[in-house]
Amino acid sequence: ESLEQGIPQEQQWIYAFFLSQVLSEQQQPQVTLELLTNLEALFPQSTYLLSAKALAHYSMRAYDAAETHFNQARERDPHRLEHLDVLSDILFVKEARRELSHLAREASRIDKFRAETCVAIGNYYSLKRQHERAVLYFRRALRCNRQCLSAWILIGHEYLELKNTGAAIEAYRRAVDVNPRDFRAWYGLGQTYEILQMFAYALHYYGKAAALKPYDAR
Repeated sequence: ESLEQGIPQEQQWIYAFFLSQVLSEQQQPQVTLELLTNLEALFPQSTYLLSAKALAHYSMRAYDAAETHFNQARERDPHRLEHLDVLSDILFVKEARRELSHLAREASRIDKFRAETCVAIGNYYSLKRQHERAVLYFRRALRCNRQCLSAWILIGHEYLELKNTGAAIEAYRRAVDVNPRDFRAWYGLGQTYEILQMFAYALHYYGKAAALKPYDAR
């Protein structure tokens, strides 16, 4: 608050954007949503704000609200592919196969060489339990963008389904290298070591995940 008081009023919206990003990275989605809602009064047509609100809802596992905001952003900008990988993950969790198939086709029509497109297709095949084919598309996503966090995490999930724990651990470690503040990769490592009955390692990685997102019920 004291920092905000030192900023000229006409520039405080810039500070609000910055603060919302910081709070999002610190896993404080509720406060982030309040800031984003205030910013929408200044920028009512912003697809960025809609997507940011969707990500905050996604962080709280409010998947219906997240999907709604993502779809509103896509209605305003039908060629927008940013965060489409997250939307595809929401549809995967909801087991919305028809919607996920449509999303993957639309993304391919717009740009089949984007990492987000490849992740959406991979999620579709994963939902169909075609795990080898899902891995193929997640790896294709990484050829498009080696820093695609969701692709590394999802490859780890697929290798767990294929009972290839060594490859799963490697994928999750790569995800940690991309973003050590994302709890999902640490949680994936915990799951993998628990499967291997290496419980001390599992507890260590679960602890890392819990420290990053202490209010997640998992």
